[in-house]
Amino acid sequence: MSEPEVTEYKGQCACGSVRFSYAHSKEAEPVFSVICHCLNCRRVNGSSPHLFGIPKDAFSITQGEDVMKTYDITDKFQRSFCSKCGVGVMQAPAGRGFVATFPTLFDEARQKFPKDVPDMFQVKGQVNCENAWSSVFIGSKNVAPRYRVFGTDPHEELIEDENPKHSML
Repeated sequence: MSEPEVTEYKGQCACGSVRFSYAHSKEAEPVFSVICHCLNCRRVNGSSPHLFGIPKDAFSITQGEDVMKTYDITDKFQRSFCSKCGVGVMQAPAGRGFVATFPTLFDEARQKFPKDVPDMFQVKGQVNCENAWSSVFIGSKNVAPRYRVFGTDPHEELIEDENPKHSML
């Protein structure tokens, strides 16, 4: 019997002190790729984050475990971050078989985002929407305009929605 085909996706925090790896295979498919509106996610991330769920056994910290800090938001929810730059690397409900990280931390996504990002990194839905206070994400299409760069003249930097299916990205 042959070994399963594994594709390694690597990522890092903003300063590069913490590096991680996701060993993707048919046996380690993503658990989810969603925008989460729960109170815990909004509080620790400043808004509703795009979370990417990975089976725990397929996720590993490859560098910087010594600078990682973990904060117990509740007795059932933890957030781990780089103590040097403060960037959240993963978060997860306690006792579950997955960790959640952020697709934009992966090298693959940073190099190609948003064009040609592997489909598994794309937003597949939203969760905890009853907690969402912002209507920006709610609904089948993006209700707010998107701009190329924050703080520029919006009339010059408006991005036309080329792919409504992924308009939330």
